[in-house]
Amino acid sequence: MRQDEGVRIPSLILTMVAAAAVLLVPTLVGIDAALPAAAVSLGLLVGAVAGLWPRVTGLRPSLVSSAVIALSGGAALATSLALPLESALSWWPACLAVGLLLAFVVQLLRGHEAEGKVAALAASGSAHVIVASSAGWGVWLRQAGAWDEIPAGSWWAAGGSVLALGLLACVLVLSLSNGWGAGGVSEPAVGRHGVVEVEVDAAATTGALNWVVGGLCAVLAAGLPAALLAQLAA
Repeated sequence: MRQDEGVRIPSLILTMVAAAAVLLVPTLVGIDAALPAAAVSLGLLVGAVAGLWPRVTGLRPSLVSSAVIALSGGAALATSLALPLESALSWWPACLAVGLLLAFVVQLLRGHEAEGKVAALAASGSAHVIVASSAGWGVWLRQAGAWDEIPAGSWWAAGGSVLALGLLACVLVLSLSNGWGAGGVSEPAVGRHGVVEVEVDAAATTGALNWVVGGLCAVLAAGLPAALLAQLAA
């Protein structure tokens, strides 16, 4: 493992720990404030992913794409917190579908000469799946209740889901673009006036921010399996 990668892996782990701590805030407050706290904590994580995703993936147009991603995640989150618990996850597929449709419209409006539409749709679709999975954490928090009343099955479901998605995120971040921030450099080329110029792969030099976003995405994406496994364990 390169030294640069060793610096970035703790960024992913620390981000996951911080995101998990934000998620658990609603279990520490009173029952009257639990639902608003869940909405705020989950909304912050969804907003962070929506805002940072275009920056680390090069998704364009960045501002509109962030707004659509936030809308998709916010709608899925709202339904998971507002609907009756037994049907709280029934609308998250619709929220995801509408988000994907809007992402397609955004890319369509870029015009026929815009490049990379397929890659942009793939990047946007991945973000929509991740933020829509936040609905699972809304259900998990409502089932869990207060900190001292959370069943052991819910703890195992949440911990196992976050760990599994965290390992997957680590593998993906390490494998994409030769370490996704590992600092890969191409062969030098002679530029103007005989000056040697070094061409740097932008995808390989984006830095630790990729690992931070990877940690946030791992925690959010774990929401859906955590909620389903907690229901099975109940």
